[in-house]
Amino acid sequence: MSARSLFRTISFALGLLQIAAVICAFERPAHAYVDPGSGYMLLQVIGSMFAGAIFFVRHRLRRLFAFGADSSENETATQQ
Repeated sequence: MSARSLFRTISFALGLLQIAAVICAFERPAHAYVDPGSGYMLLQVIGSMFAGAIFFVRHRLRRLFAFGADSSENETATQQ
């Protein structure tokens, strides 16, 4: 590990520590109740969004790369 990458890693860790300290220092009291099921619901929403994004990107990539292949296959089929 070079000195530069070590310096970057330490700087990043110290930056995260400073952000965590500021968040803890300016913590406001919560005037609401959050039950344990809310966390699982949040995980489900995040997982669903991730799965949807993967499907969307995969679908778009297939259409993008299959577009040229479909048109060449159609041309050969009509020539025969």
